[in-house]
Amino acid sequence: MIALAEPDDIHHAEVVRFIREARRRKWTLITSNVLLEEMRGQRSERKVLETIRKYSIKLHTLHLKSIERRAREHILKRRLSVKRLFDIMHILAAKKLNAEYIVTYDTKLKRIARKFKLKAYRPGELLQ
Repeated sequence: MIALAEPDDIHHAEVVRFIREARRRKWTLITSNVLLEEMRGQRSERKVLETIRKYSIKLHTLHLKSIERRAREHILKRRLSVKRLFDIMHILAAKKLNAEYIVTYDTKLKRIARKFKLKAYRPGELLQ
């Protein structure tokens, strides 16, 4: 989402192409308040929210406390770094929302998503 919100981001052009193609294919793009919680207080927080609105990305509100609790349980169970908390929260949110896959540039997130039996792609991989 940051790549879409920040025109100077190295991935911005590719993400814009992905959004245009997703619209052409009539894909439903979703995110959740997990993203907003992750962005809280960061420099790009407002830009990300504006981007969600600008591109008509459906924003779902989930119960953050329960998702965070489950994410922490997974961290302990799988012996993952606490630094991956938001990654796991995004995965749990995506599964709760029955998302087909996650779109991300984060290779660690992609790897963890596979462990949760959730597909994850870079935007460019879905453009091919």
